[in-house]
Amino acid sequence: MHRIMLFLLFFGTALVIPPFAHAQEVRLPTPPVGSRFDYLWSYGGLESYTIISHAGGRLRARLEQDFENDGTVDEVGVQYWDLNSRLWLAHMGANYVSVYSPRPDVELPTAIFDGLYFSGDFDLVTSDGLSDVTSSQQMVNTSCDYLLSDSLIQTQVGTFETIDMVCSDFDIEADGSLPADPSLGYYYTEAWSLALGMPVAQSFGIDQSTGEAADTSVLIAYELK
Repeated sequence: MHRIMLFLLFFGTALVIPPFAHAQEVRLPTPPVGSRFDYLWSYGGLESYTIISHAGGRLRARLEQDFENDGTVDEVGVQYWDLNSRLWLAHMGANYVSVYSPRPDVELPTAIFDGLYFSGDFDLVTSDGLSDVTSSQQMVNTSCDYLLSDSLIQTQVGTFETIDMVCSDFDIEADGSLPADPSLGYYYTEAWSLALGMPVAQSFGIDQSTGEAADTSVLIAYELK
């Protein structure tokens, strides 16, 4: 699996991932229960996360999605991340459900380090909704580099130091192998604030030949309880 170095723009803010980094443990804070984080997406939608709990090694948040950013909540769900690695694990909503669970032999990181590299296989199960008994299942390999950024991210709500998760997902072939073609991977990056313990910028569906992302989001408001 090739590690990827990206130079991306988050709403006019340059995020530079250094090619070399000194190993250093990073202790991301856990947002207090009741804290709220609002994200504006490049397609115009607004997402609001309210932290529900962080018990059992899971960071759990209520997600309200306003697809047109017109003040109307179009969908409500619950989203989960692993508390130590901040890897996304599940979304439970009325219209769709996705569960991303590590295979039995996968050990998730117990702590985040600058320069940490993680790779593991996950089962991804998706359904169109709670009332839909049909679902799809596939096995995916996820690889992530964790790198302290040497550049601050500036947003309308402040300037943030971040650790950046630079990741790729590859569907695992029927014979258990990974595709040889790097273009078949799904690439994304998330910049997690060292002060807030939540992302301040995200980029998904990155084209490796151009560095352009299909979707980006940026933190536009937050409230810590």
